[in-house]
Amino acid sequence: MRKMSDNTFQLGVFASNVWGGLTKTTAAQRWNASWDNNVALATMADQAGLEFMLPLAQWSQLKGAAETDGHTFEALTWAAGLLGRTERITIFATVHAPFVSPIFAAKQAVTCDHIGHGRFGLNIVSGSAEPDFLMFGVEMMEHGQRYAYTEEWTTLVKRLWEEAEPFDFDGEYFRLKGAFTRPAPYGGDRPMPRLERLGLRRPHQAEEAQ
Repeated sequence: MRKMSDNTFQLGVFASNVWGGLTKTTAAQRWNASWDNNVALATMADQAGLEFMLPLAQWSQLKGAAETDGHTFEALTWAAGLLGRTERITIFATVHAPFVSPIFAAKQAVTCDHIGHGRFGLNIVSGSAEPDFLMFGVEMMEHGQRYAYTEEWTTLVKRLWEEAEPFDFDGEYFRLKGAFTRPAPYGGDRPMPRLERLGLRRPHQAEEAQ
C-alpha cells in the first residue's frame, strides 16, 4: 500500500495550477500561476517536507473580475512536469471522469507514475458545472448517475492497471473489447486513487478506492 508519509496530519498545496488559486481578489499580490512559479513552489514544498500538491481541474468556470480568472494549467500535464522536477512530494492530477476515456486516463496516469517513481496520485471527480458538460458536448446526468458512472470508470482504470491480459468489459456505461494498457504502474502497486465523496469513504487499502 502506498502512502505519502507516516505523519498523522498531512499538509499539501491546493490549486496552484490556477491563476489566483481560489481567491477572488484582484490585488497585485494574488497568486501568479506561471509555470516557473509552479516549479518554484513545488520545489519549496518538496524541500519543506509537505506531503502533496493537488491541482484543480477547471474548464469553463472561475470567471471573475481579474483578467486572468479562468487561466489554468491542465492537471495531468501539470503533474507530469512537476514530478520530473521534484524528489519526494506526491503530485496529484485531478480528472473529470465524464470528459476522459478510462483507457486514455489509465495510460496517462501510469506515465506520470513512472516519471515520479511512484509519487503520483489520481483525484477523480464526477463534475458539477453544467457549462463544462456543454463545452465538452457530454450529457450531464443526474447526480446519482454521475457518481455511478464515475465508480464504473474507476473500476475500469484499476483493472487496466492491474490486469496483464486484455479483457472485455460489459457494464452499464462502458462496453469495451480487449481493454489493455501496459506498462503497469511503477513498482507494481497502483497509483493512489482519491475518489470524490460518494457518500461513503473507504480506506485506501480496501478493494474500492476512497
